[in-house]
Amino acid sequence: MADAKFTIELEHAAVDVALSKLTPSVNALTLKVSLATAESIKQEALGRVARRTGLTAAGIIVVPSKDGYGYLVKASRQGRDMVPRWLEFGTRHMSPRPFLLVSAKLEAPSYPGKIAQATQAGIDDVGMGG
Repeated sequence: MADAKFTIELEHAAVDVALSKLTPSVNALTLKVSLATAESIKQEALGRVARRTGLTAAGIIVVPSKDGYGYLVKASRQGRDMVPRWLEFGTRHMSPRPFLLVSAKLEAPSYPGKIAQATQAGIDDVGMGG
């Protein structure tokens, strides 16, 4: 029996164009999800943080991540940098009064699904969806 050969030639220009558009499309949509999630975490943390002066609450902010692919929620306090950490985790003289991590944990279960939807929307936007 002779060796069988099977050759396929594909026109890949359309695929190359779609792939070049995919990353910006997905990044734009997932970045929106990340910002909305970070803002939700911030709002929840603002409602939970212990207040005496309001300085810690004023220091709860949303900032872009260094890599540009998401957002972070940070807590700081002007003049006393350790106060948010002391509140969150406690000290040997004070029990914890968590506000930030518990707020993030509330958002955690829904985040993967939201990111998956945004990713699929990005794939669909460039014409590569099912």
